[in-house]
Amino acid sequence: MRKFLILSMVIIIIMSLYACSNEEQIDYKSFDQEMQKVYKITENIELELSKINLVEISKLFDTEVDKNDIKKLKATERNIAEDIEPLIEERKTTLKNIKPNNKEQKKLYQMYEENVTDVDNTIQDIQEYIHAYNKIISSNEIIISLTEVIDSAKKKEKILSI
Repeated sequence: MRKFLILSMVIIIIMSLYACSNEEQIDYKSFDQEMQKVYKITENIELELSKINLVEISKLFDTEVDKNDIKKLKATERNIAEDIEPLIEERKTTLKNIKPNNKEQKKLYQMYEENVTDVDNTIQDIQEYIHAYNKIISSNEIIISLTEVIDSAKKKEKILSI
């Protein structure tokens, strides 16, 4: 009887350990499947970012821009707003819906979330910088056109006063 009791206890312990490890595997698979969705969105963001030549854009800030450069800057700003920002929002929402089940998952989740936040903030900074630069260009164009109007008026005034 005692052997039977010990054998039963061993079997119960083994089954409990197996059930726990099986549950952990299910939790990990579920977590991994949810994170795969986030990884896919991240790949799409990276793909969209690769379409933007940030080195070329940054060179424009140091030189005099022409109409073609202005078009590039506005297209870049539009690309970020229309193609990248919605993906960032989708990634944030998807990430918020993931619930880690244990300490390891929570640690991985937090590290990934911090990295995503840093990248998102950098993208937002780039967009704000490009937007501000576009505003400066527009303001300069207005100032130039007003200056031309004033110069033209002064020339007309000189001609009329002669």
